[in-house]
Order: sequence, then C-alpha cells, then structure tokens
Amino acid sequence: MGLYVNVDNIGAINRYGSRGFAVRALHGSQFYMEKQLVANNED
Repeated sequence: MGLYVNVDNIGAINRYGSRGFAVRALHGSQFYMEKQLVANNED
C-alpha cells in the first residue's frame, strides 16, 4: 500500500512511520511512503 505525504507535514510522516510505512522516494515536495501488507490465510 502506498501514499504521498507533503515533506513539510512532519506529523503525518511520523504517524505513518509509526504504523509501518517507510519513505521510498521523493517526488517534488512529497514523499512516497509504502507499507507491505500481509494476507491472512487462516481457514
């Protein structure tokens, strides 16, 4: 899952980071942040 966050929005960057998102790229004035999702295969 990915999202973009303005580089000036420190609160959002910290919040998403604490939830497992990591900065993967810089696009202009935005960070692209990404988190790996794990499927739950319980039957």
